[in-house]
Amino acid sequence: MRIRFGLSALALASLTTPALAQERASSSTLEEVIVTGSSIRGVTTPGSPVIALGRDELTATGLATSSDFARALPQVINLGADESRLAGAQDAAANTTRVSGINLRGIGNEATLLLVNGRRIAPAGVIKSIYDPNVIPSSAIERMEVVVDGASAIYGSDAVAGVVNIITRKNFSGAETLLRYGVADGTNQKIASQNFGFTWNTGSVFGAYEHYERDALAGFDRDFASADRRARGGSDARSLLASPGNIVSGTGSTATRYPLPPGNGIGLSPNDLVAGAPNRFDDAAFGDLLPNQERDTFFLDARQQLGENVELWYQGFYTRRKFDERVAPASGQLRVPNTNPFFVAPAEMGSPAFVNVEYRFLAEDADPRLTGHENAQQNALGITFNAGQWQIEAYGSISENRGFQRRGAITNGAALTAALNSTDPATAFNPFGDGTFNVTNNPALVDIIIANRDTYGTTEARDFAVKADGPIFSLPGGAVRVAAGVERHDNEFRQRLDATNVLPTGEVTTKNVLNRRHNTSLFAEVFVPIVGSGNAIPGIDTLSLSAAVRREDYSDFGETTDPKIGLVYKPVESLTLRATYGTSFRAPSLVDTSEQIHNIFIQNLTDPTAPGGQTRGIFHNGGRSTLKPEEADTWSAGIDWRPSGALEGLSASATYYEVDYTNRIDVVPNTALANAAVYAPFIMRRPPASDAAGNAA
Repeated sequence: MRIRFGLSALALASLTTPALAQERASSSTLEEVIVTGSSIRGVTTPGSPVIALGRDELTATGLATSSDFARALPQVINLGADESRLAGAQDAAANTTRVSGINLRGIGNEATLLLVNGRRIAPAGVIKSIYDPNVIPSSAIERMEVVVDGASAIYGSDAVAGVVNIITRKNFSGAETLLRYGVADGTNQKIASQNFGFTWNTGSVFGAYEHYERDALAGFDRDFASADRRARGGSDARSLLASPGNIVSGTGSTATRYPLPPGNGIGLSPNDLVAGAPNRFDDAAFGDLLPNQERDTFFLDARQQLGENVELWYQGFYTRRKFDERVAPASGQLRVPNTNPFFVAPAEMGSPAFVNVEYRFLAEDADPRLTGHENAQQNALGITFNAGQWQIEAYGSISENRGFQRRGAITNGAALTAALNSTDPATAFNPFGDGTFNVTNNPALVDIIIANRDTYGTTEARDFAVKADGPIFSLPGGAVRVAAGVERHDNEFRQRLDATNVLPTGEVTTKNVLNRRHNTSLFAEVFVPIVGSGNAIPGIDTLSLSAAVRREDYSDFGETTDPKIGLVYKPVESLTLRATYGTSFRAPSLVDTSEQIHNIFIQNLTDPTAPGGQTRGIFHNGGRSTLKPEEADTWSAGIDWRPSGALEGLSASATYYEVDYTNRIDVVPNTALANAAVYAPFIMRRPPASDAAGNAA
């Protein structure tokens, strides 16, 4: 996949990273200023477009959460993982625990790396690895820095589209209380936060607690949520899986539908079924647009000087979030044989052996819901040693994310098939009723057919790092500075799935998953100020070059090496030209590479080539231990203008970028037969009996 995009922005209040004075700053300033996108203190991010939102800008936006702050940026695209999506683009359907991920440039949530104070955190999700910025209370954020460029040479995996670094507050004295209430038609939001801080001559402590509540927003509270768009000049996209349902004859655009009339389906005659406008169901209006969310988050920063050159620090957070939302009831295209005691077929169809019924389990699935929770924490301990202009920092952190999701609104396929094929009215399922009032199906049978899945997922990450940086020698343009270090990451993913949709009896089946990985990283970076304040000439105010490289050795798929170079040129102080080139990668997640997460479904598959539009087949997807990393080559070039004088405060930027992204990891959908030309390599028709038995085992 290759992505090209040109971006320009013009603003009176600039949101771009404040220009750091590079070699014009004092040595003490160089020791303190840390910029996202570089391992070297006190220099600008080399050539990469960077955006910074400070505390004042974040407050002025009026936004409430950390994810809202990130989405205020035009570079963050509202696709993929988000609390408002149960399905949708970029694998959003896998976001089962309603994580509010960040998606830079729309390349995908998993291609954006989220850091907290420059450190990784454990990803959220029970069947997807997504970083959640809301694990940090918004009241604890000092600023949010975004590198909109590939940065694997600096940070390793996941930094394909860019990096978002949440930098928290410290050296705060006093107390700060925030109470916030927001209301909109159909929902409301409540936030209460409390910050406290103490400082002394040799140290400080800062803590923040935040409680967040937001009621669910129902689809029927918003006119635009309806899938019937005819009033706005569009089409009626409401689902044909309705209650009452439709009997279908034929396939595709030539299919004929016979809408079932209201009633319990008993006593219907073939002459009661007349072809016409089908019954429909509005999924969008029935379910919640936003789930009910409740979250409690605590953050703590403590640091202590041990003499003049050594500082010991601790940072940690804990967050607990739960959610609940109404979803559309279970549905399906049911194949009903003529031996079913409730069977009826339109007179025009004669005496068919079976009919296909589009059906919504509206009465049977009376309260369809998606519920769950996420609990996340991190504890990080580090030490910083200053030796003149050199600094050595070492830290260790332990992160954990525990998630749970209960998925209702699904059916037990084996039990449903048996009930449709049953000849006994007491054990047969009747799909010919209206599904609302005159329910004729056995409640005990319904309890088995309407199933649920409980998924528990735990991700643990243990990270250890040592880094040193400082100047090595001076040029006329300033000091050449370097950084080098080593990191070790140990990761583990555990999942447990309890399901009632597997066995015909509805009994719970349990599957346990365990996957581990470790990797070691070596990295180095150099910054060369070719022209600076000491040797500037007309037409060349500043010229600097940077280069970085990172080598990673993974325990499962092997090694990667990623370089990056950057060039910054200022013909005059107010005008900056910049360019970068680098390679980046995303290591397949521990969900992607787990062979145990290999799901097999024996079901009816939409197939335009089959009689009745359906084929009984085996659909399977899941992890593969042989997966290799996704890889990308990234280029960018841009210009920044910050005039002085009468136009001081004005800022204009433009960036061109190109991302050549290959070896993307994705899932083949269960609708692949409807797009056979696209998914031909993954379709096997009429497989040998041995292959079919192996896949179904």
